[in-house]
Amino acid sequence: MTLNCKVGDLAIVVRATHTPEMVGLVVRVVAPFCGEFQCRSVCGMSHSVWRGAASASWVVESGQHGIPSRSLEGGLFYYKQRVVMDAILRPIRPLDEPETITTDDEVTA
Repeated sequence: MTLNCKVGDLAIVVRATHTPEMVGLVVRVVAPFCGEFQCRSVCGMSHSVWRGAASASWVVESGQHGIPSRSLEGGLFYYKQRVVMDAILRPIRPLDEPETITTDDEVTA
């Protein structure tokens, strides 16, 4: 299976069905999700334990405002780190170096 991202990548969230507030958010890929992960909200008040299939998911982090997540009851929480599926991320990587074009011709206007 080919993944979009790898550890260390900056990535943008391109879709999020249950938490549309995530779309457009830039995150850093921290680690592969290995089946269980515990995270704390940005304010430190609540925590969540992520459990599930480890296939094609990452632990990601974002800046001081955190990453939004909805509870089963619909409440919105912001986490320093959380688990997201690789399929909703697109990596932000530098483009290849452009070819250097050298010429001896002088351009006049």
